[in-house]
Formats: sequence, C-alpha cells, structure tokens
Amino acid sequence: MSNRAHIMGFVGCVSYDIIHYLSRILCNMNKKVVLFDCSNNNALTNSISRPLELTESSIISYRDVDFSSNYQNELLNQYDYALIDFGINYNHDKIKSCDNLFLVTDLQLHHAINLRELYLSSSKQNVKIIIRDVIKCKIKPDYITKLIGANLFEEQYYVIYYDAMDTEYMLSCQYDNEFSFKKLSSIFKDMLYRILIDQCSLDRKEVTAALKIAEKGE
Repeated sequence: MSNRAHIMGFVGCVSYDIIHYLSRILCNMNKKVVLFDCSNNNALTNSISRPLELTESSIISYRDVDFSSNYQNELLNQYDYALIDFGINYNHDKIKSCDNLFLVTDLQLHHAINLRELYLSSSKQNVKIIIRDVIKCKIKPDYITKLIGANLFEEQYYVIYYDAMDTEYMLSCQYDNEFSFKKLSSIFKDMLYRILIDQCSLDRKEVTAALKIAEKGE
C-alpha cells in the first residue's frame, strides 16, 4: 500500500449503507479505515453513534472504523482506506482526489441528470456508476447511464434491483449501533465483492472470508 490511503468517493443518492458495508469488510481484513462525511445532508454522520459535542475536527472510532464529519487530508497517511460520502456536493474540491469514484443514482430523472456534468468532466478510468432501487418498468438502467453521459456495457456499471430487505438493512445502519447484513440481496453483495476485488485489487479469498464475517455483524 502507498503512504496515502486509497480513497473511494461516493456522489449522488444515498450511499451510507454501501460505505458501511465496505468499511466492515475492510475492517475484517485488518485494514485501517476512516470515513468522511462531506455531504450536505449528514446521512453518514447520522448513522454513526457519536457524542453530541462532536466537532468538525473530531475523529471518533466506531466499531474499529474511524469517522470524521469533515475531510482531513493530513490524516490520510494513517489509514489504508478512506471512504467519503459527498452526497449531492457535486463540485466538492476533493472529488478529483479519489482513486475510485462512484456515481450513485436511481431511476429518477433529476438524480441521473445532476450527475452528468461531473461524469463528463471526470477521468472515466476510475469512475463507476451505481444504479440502485431499480424496478421493472419502462425506464431501463442503460437509459440512465446515457442520461449521465455514459455509453457503457453493463459490466462497467452496477445495477441494484429494489429489495425490501436491502432497505431494512439500510435503515438498520442508521438506527442500530451494530448491524448485520447477512440477508442482503445477492446482487448487492456481488457489487460489494466486485468493488473490493475489481476496483481495489484485493485478494478474492480474503474478501470472501471477510465478507462472511462482516455480514454477521462483526
């Protein structure tokens, strides 16, 4: 690993659940992980059990994963991975610092269109699109990617179909101090698996073993 943490950024729709699942898997691989909330809706912040007096410069440890409500560049050499929730802060100056950038949308028109400028101005090599809460209707995932400005084959983006259990686990991330995700849909788990293996170049067997531990809530 380099002296600086590998940075994964998430921009757009809800992604705090994805961030938590990835952080739990990485933690169970004995990786040092820090989470930053750079959004304007505090979704990730509100999923962290924290003291009320938390300040922007505070670093707290949450189940062996560190968290800050403010990006702190000077901390990056202390971690293996940094996961950042940018929310809809499409112009945040740290987005271009990400080693991997995930544009998160659903089938709603405004969510997809609002990611277009960012996608077109970014380096495409390390950018992936996550389309979540997909249902069977006339709006297809490939149309959403075209709205964003991409013209991609399916393997170059992740499609997550709506699943009530996935939503239940997402809410558990915010309301429960400890959460499991053992019954997360197989397509959602596959996305987590592919992100860590394909995008982060981690060992397949190690990821598989860590995921099995993490999904139990450990």
